[in-house]
Parts: sequence; structure tokens; C-alpha cells
Amino acid sequence: MEAMKMLYPALKAGMWGYIDSVGNFSIQARFDRAEEFHEGFSLVVLNDEWCYIDQKGSPVFRTGFTNQPREFSGPVLYDKDGWIMHRSMRHFYEGRAAVWRGNSGYGYIDSGGIFVISPQFSEVDDFSEGVAAAAVPEERNCGNWGYIDREGNWIISPQFYYARHFCEGLAPVRWKESILLGYIDRIGKKIIEPSFDWAWSFSEGLAQVEVDSNHGYIDQSGRIVIFPEFEDARRFRNGFAAVRLGKQWGFIDAEGRLATEPQFDAVGEFSEGLAQVFMKNKDTDAYPYYPFKVGYIDTHGNVVIPIRYEWSTSFHAGLAVVREAIWGPSIGIDRTGQCLWKQA
Repeated sequence: MEAMKMLYPALKAGMWGYIDSVGNFSIQARFDRAEEFHEGFSLVVLNDEWCYIDQKGSPVFRTGFTNQPREFSGPVLYDKDGWIMHRSMRHFYEGRAAVWRGNSGYGYIDSGGIFVISPQFSEVDDFSEGVAAAAVPEERNCGNWGYIDREGNWIISPQFYYARHFCEGLAPVRWKESILLGYIDRIGKKIIEPSFDWAWSFSEGLAQVEVDSNHGYIDQSGRIVIFPEFEDARRFRNGFAAVRLGKQWGFIDAEGRLATEPQFDAVGEFSEGLAQVFMKNKDTDAYPYYPFKVGYIDTHGNVVIPIRYEWSTSFHAGLAVVREAIWGPSIGIDRTGQCLWKQA
């Protein structure tokens, strides 16, 4: 199997294509919109239609939905009559991508663009650890969720009011008889009693939970190991989790200690020892849709790459791609912020 390449959306002459890790166009600019690649596939708008493409730029599945301009970020699918049909775009996870088919509901396609699980669900989640959460359509109003395998067979029958993907062997669910969330294992056995106002999937042995509008973390026994004291939080990644106190974001370590004091308007996740951090653009009138500047900090909270870019990626193999202007040329930088190449 051919190795996946790192490809980045790039603009040229008003159209989108993809550049490689040295700044050369690997997929020529011919798309009206272009998302980032995931598992070797990306979502693009070609001739006013959302399509999945492979890393050669070839369409593998045409969704039948058109793209319409709008005044806020993120893609939306419309049918040919202009009706919104899809609340979010689905990327490939574990070789499956969820696709909406109108009144039939959601199904899943494989990497060849073939429906391997026929459209039949009112709601779905992405595949993780070989299974996906899915809800049956006749129970749309009460959210009758269960779990299916890669062929669409039920491995945990629909019985939950809410369910999300498995991670590290556990999944957060809400039982119909409870207003609180707990966790089940892969056979549907209750492992952590419903105790939380909201709950997220595990990452690096810890899961974010909400109790009385505050966020903290539990271990896989359900024990609270980081007290709920944050107004918002994110999953652990590479030893750190983003947390919000007031309006500002910082980072904690796995012991709950502040590693970076809350001081940023938004943050990303750590990758290769650096994390994206965002500050609001002072001239918000000039940048109504892209109101942030972005730079990078290290694990001690030091800004090591100045907060001056309008778009950026996380670091992979020592490289991040940034833009000084949102519609400007892409620039490859190393972990010190030095320019490696600039898109011609």
C-alpha cells in the first residue's frame, strides 16, 4: 500500500489545491473549497459539488450535494434544491466515512466510495476501535443509540439516549432512565456509574467530565483525579490538556498542575512539543471571519514562534505550514519558526 503523504490546502489564482511538505503542488489548484486530508482522503468542492478525493486528486465519491456560500466558517451540505441536508462533514475513520442520504439517513462508504453500510440511521458517530455509535431513525426523538461493527451489524443493541465513540475500551453513554452519563465497555456492560452532567471519551487514561457546570477529569475506574474547577476543557494529548479559566485558555499536566497559565483566547493541542495558541486580532473590523492571530508555545508556556500568522497547522515531522494572510501563500516553517520554503 502506498504511504500517505502530508498534503496541505493551498490557494493559487483563486482556486484550491494541495501542496506537499516541500511546498510543491501535488494536486493542482482546481477546487472551490478544500478541507484537510484524513486517512488519505479529503473533502473538496469540485464543479459546485462536494466530493471525496484521494491523494492523487481523483474523486472517489461524489456526494450529490452542492456548496453554497455563507457568512460563517465550516462546510455545509445542500441538496440540489438548496435545502440543508447535513450538519457536518464526515471524514474517514478506520476506512469508513458517514454519508447522509436524505430520507434514508446516514450510511457509511469505504475508501472506494461504495456504500458498505446502507443508509438507515438518523444519527451516527465516527468509527473508533472497530465500532461506531448509531441511532435508529424510528427513535429519532428519544435518541435510541447502540453500536455497530464495520459491516453494520449491531454489537450493542439500541438502548441509550446518547452514545459516543469508544476510546481505550470505554464509551460515554446516557441511559434512558438517567439524566447523567456514565461509561460502558465493548460488550455494553456498565463500568462507570452515571454520575456526570456530561462526559467525553478517554484519552491517555483520563476522560473529561462535567459536574455542576465545571470540568475535570476521571480515570478508568471513574474516580475523579483532577477536580472539576475549569469552565471548559479538552482531552489530554501528549501529556497536556487545554483548560479554560474565565475567558482565557492554558494547559494542565496529567497531575492537574497548571503547566501554562491561562492567557490565550484559544489553543490547539500539543504536537512534537509545540501547541498552537491564538489571540484575537486587534483589528477585528478588518478581519471579521478570521479574528485570530496564531503562533506556537512550548510545554513550559513560552511563545517560541510569534503570534502573527492568520492560519497554521500543527507540527508533523518537524514541519508546520502557516500563512501570514488567510488568502496568502503557504509557508513551511521548522520548530524554531525559520522559513523552510514559501509557496511560489
